[in-house]
Amino acid sequence: MGIPVFEPYKTDKDKAFGNMIPCFKLTAFRLPHDGESNFGTLIYTKSGHRMVYLTDFEYCPYVFAKQKLNTILIECNYTKVDENADESKKNHVYRGHCSLETCKAFLKANQTDALRNVILCHLSSDNADPVEMVSQVQEVVGSSVKVIVARKGVSITL
Repeated sequence: MGIPVFEPYKTDKDKAFGNMIPCFKLTAFRLPHDGESNFGTLIYTKSGHRMVYLTDFEYCPYVFAKQKLNTILIECNYTKVDENADESKKNHVYRGHCSLETCKAFLKANQTDALRNVILCHLSSDNADPVEMVSQVQEVVGSSVKVIVARKGVSITL
């Protein structure tokens, strides 16, 4: 039995998984990531919850405002990159990860009255200030939206 394995990375087309998982509908979509293929996921639950998951991406070319998302789980990797880092590392951070400014722009473009949770993930240990990131994101989404940083042991009710 177990959970079916999905392989969205084997196709060049976005793919909806339909009812393959009884309580979820998943749609994978391409995200730019340092010249490599990467995918985000739009998730619908049977109970009607709508969520998007984005990580390891430079920017998202899609807007999900019409989907009236309830939860956005999004990478917020860095505020600024150490200028003393070697060029290849700086290039990878800039082209393969989402900055705080890009994260905020995505949230502005996708915010609706339905949004309840923003979960920041994949923060850089070298280039991120979690307290500042939460504060700035909270300013963008307003006080009615819960903003947290994903950490081991942290749970959130969707």
